Amino acid sequence: MDNPETEPEGPGTERAAAAPDPVDTGGVPRGADTDTPPQTSPGAPARPSAGLRWGVIVAALLAVVAVVAAIVGLVRWVGADSGGSDPRAEIIDDTSQAVLNLYTFDPADTDSYLEDIASSVTGPMAEQVEEEGEDMLAQAMQTGLEVRPRVHSITLSEYTEGADEASVVAMMTADMIYEGQRVTIRRQAVAMDLEKVDGMWKVAETAPLFMGDEMLPGYAPGADAPDQDGPANEGPN
Repeated sequence: MDNPETEPEGPGTERAAAAPDPVDTGGVPRGADTDTPPQTSPGAPARPSAGLRWGVIVAALLAVVAVVAAIVGLVRWVGADSGGSDPRAEIIDDTSQAVLNLYTFDPADTDSYLEDIASSVTGPMAEQVEEEGEDMLAQAMQTGLEVRPRVHSITLSEYTEGADEASVVAMMTADMIYEGQRVTIRRQAVAMDLEKVDGMWKVAETAPLFMGDEMLPGYAPGADAPDQDGPANEGPN
């Protein structure tokens, strides 16, 4: 028996086209232009591009370099303006060298003894060295002692900025050596009045504050022990 609901196919009858299978379009409507990038929502912040980020980093680095260069330039300018020297440091340095020149003595090498002293003194002390230098050397030779001083501190006790006069207190110790053996350690403090001459601070006068000797173990001074109170140990006065 023929099915009444089935329509016969004839030449004038067209079969309906089959529906295409669904395809994932990624949320893009069919027929939309896929070459246009998706638009972000108005409330979402735009993400900077890589080129923009590198530009910001380079600009920041250049700013840091500029600040550092400015600081270095300022420091150099201030140093150049001030002459790069501290007058108090100059006083201490010159006095330290003067102490070594005044109190060092080596019986085996006396060629520069008076010359070294003369280079560090002025005023009354310079006159003393000029007048009594040979006697000072002869007395130092009689002791037979080699004196090796060490400066422990130079304290500036009086100085006015820009002045050519100053006062200091020098603290020192000295190894007293006899025939190659260190026999005594001398500790002393000396007040010194200084004057600036030709850009160098020199000693004009000295005044001993205290002095003490420490005999080292193993040394027993006898009748032939060296006299330790000669000019080579006390320095010019």
